[in-house]
Parts: sequence; C-alpha cells; structure tokens
Amino acid sequence: MKKVILSAAALMIGAIGFAQSNTSNVDQNSAGTTAGGHLATVVQTGELNESSVEQFHGGNTSTVDQLGDRNFSRIVQTYRYGNVATIEQIGDDNSSYGTSNGMGNTYDVFQRGNDHNSYFYQQGNENKNTVIQDGGDDNNSVVHQYGSNNVSNTEQIGNRNESFVDQVGDGNFSEVAQFEDDNKSDVDQLGDGNLSEVLQDGFTNTSTVFQDGLLHTSTLIQEGDFNTSTVSQTGNNHMSTVNQMGNSNTSNVTQSN
Repeated sequence: MKKVILSAAALMIGAIGFAQSNTSNVDQNSAGTTAGGHLATVVQTGELNESSVEQFHGGNTSTVDQLGDRNFSRIVQTYRYGNVATIEQIGDDNSSYGTSNGMGNTYDVFQRGNDHNSYFYQQGNENKNTVIQDGGDDNNSVVHQYGSNNVSNTEQIGNRNESFVDQVGDGNFSEVAQFEDDNKSDVDQLGDGNLSEVLQDGFTNTSTVFQDGLLHTSTLIQEGDFNTSTVSQTGNNHMSTVNQMGNSNTSNVTQSN
C-alpha cells in the first residue's frame, strides 16, 4: 500500500512539473558602465511559453507577461542605456522578436488572440514603437527604424492583416490601423520629418506608401473591400491625401521635385 501511495504522489509531482513547463532566460551585463544595472521582469502563466531577455551596457528595462500556451518572446537591448521594452501576450502561439540598439528607445507590444507575430528592430536613439494586435488571429507586423526620434504605431484588429514599416532618418512618424481581415500595408520613409497615416477598414485592401526626402505627408484611408492605393513622393514638402470608400477602387499618386 505504501508503494502505491508513493507512486501516485510521484505521478502527481510529475504532472505538476509538466503543467509548469515554461522557459525564461535572462542575460544581463552592465560591467564597465556607470549607467546603472538592468531590470527584467518575466511573468508566465500557462504551458510551454518561452521568454528570452538579453540586456547589455546598462540601465535597460524589460517586462514580459505571457498568459496562455506556446507563446514566444525575445528582447535584445544593447549598446547604450535607457531602453525600455514591454511585451504582453494573451492567447496561444503568439511570437514577438525585438531589438533596440542605441539609447532611450522604447517599444510596447500587446498581443491578444492566437498566432500573432511582431518583429521589430530599432537602431539609434529615442525611437518609439508600439504594436497592438488585439482580437482575431494571425496578424503580422514588421517594423525597422534607423535613426533618431522616429515613431511607429501599428494597430491590427481582425485576422491575417499584414503591416510592414521601414523608417530611415530622423523624426519620421508612421501610423497604421487595420480593421477586419486580410489587409496589407507597406510604408517606407527615407529622410527626415516625414509623416504617414494609413487606415484600412474592410477586407483585402492593399496600400503602399513610399516617401523619400524631407517633410512629406501622406494620409491614406480605405473603407470597403478590395481597394488598392500606391503613393510615391520624392524630394521635399509634398502632401498627399487619398480617401477610398466602397469596393475595388484603385489610386496611384506620384509626386517629385
């Protein structure tokens, strides 16, 4: 009888151990700097979640909160100090990969649902990146920022939306909002002080914004289904506003000087 009781207890311990099989790795090194130590906070609730935090130089902060199963998060903050990362994943099979290489960069990723993916890379100082993937499943966001004082905001509410943002220079601003399903947005800004705003509300809309130079402004709104818009502005100080309402509209804007 004693052997049976011990075997049952061992099985219970094994089951508890399996239910808590999350993985968290934190690697922090602030040697040789006066910027102060790092701070990393990781909370995992569920099964088979993975979190990796790598912070070097000094004074960087990371917060990861995973609630669900099989979520993955990786944060890398290097070179300087004062970088802040916050990742919140609620659901299953979400993934977030992020790197800040510089000083004073911030990024916030909020994923609620399943199979969302966020990838971002920031190099420079005082860049800000916010990604919200809320409700629905299988949204994808990719952000690259090179320079200083760039801002990227991405909001995806629905299913299978895709957003790609590349900003190279200083003081650029991008905002992408995608509602409903299967929308695609691509924003490329090269130079300084450029602004792009994209709103897609409907199904299977496609937009492309390319701005190269100084102080361009693009506002692009698509409300409906199967709309397509392309904006290309090169030189300096161009402004474009596109508003598509309904279905299967097409627009092309090209401006240069």
